[in-house]
Amino acid sequence: LSGEIRLDDGSTYTTEEALRRCGALLFVVDAQEGVDDDTAELLRDIGRRVAAHAPGLAVDVLIHKIDGDALQSPEARLEAQADVQITLGRALRDCGLGGLPVAFHASSVYDGSVYEAVSKVVQRLLPQRAAMTQMLDSFVTVCGFESAAIYDVVSKIHLARDSFARGEGTADLVGDTLDVVVDVACIYTSRGSGGER
Repeated sequence: LSGEIRLDDGSTYTTEEALRRCGALLFVVDAQEGVDDDTAELLRDIGRRVAAHAPGLAVDVLIHKIDGDALQSPEARLEAQADVQITLGRALRDCGLGGLPVAFHASSVYDGSVYEAVSKVVQRLLPQRAAMTQMLDSFVTVCGFESAAIYDVVSKIHLARDSFARGEGTADLVGDTLDVVVDVACIYTSRGSGGER
């Protein structure tokens, strides 16, 4: 976390400049391994920098692989989540960020929960989200649809959803549908230098 950060577009930032430009900080923790001392110390170091240079930065923790082999029972999953929340909460308090709002999201490699979690992070950062929700509400009402949402096809992140939506159990279905759309689109786009279609 020292020195400079070079982005793909060639621009270079110091760590502090990069933190000031961020809208959210996303930590991914392996639920099966928990949070060890090195990870907690890394979070403290980042937390000190956030407190000094970007105190309003949103922090999200993705507790990933929550349904792995080591966490078969619901009790083990809840215990793993609680352990991550307590340990990371303590690390944030140690660096003066105890009052910082931290959102925890459980995710799995076997379903669309990772897309749902990242979608929540992105949605919170979108200044147009309320307007997009109103637009989708009007669209649903006028067209008589049950629900509507705006998704990024490639990343499978949903940017907005109408306020009439009945829950979030659609991530897997939408993810599979978007995969089919991308696969079909690839059939009808040019491939290679020969211009085959």
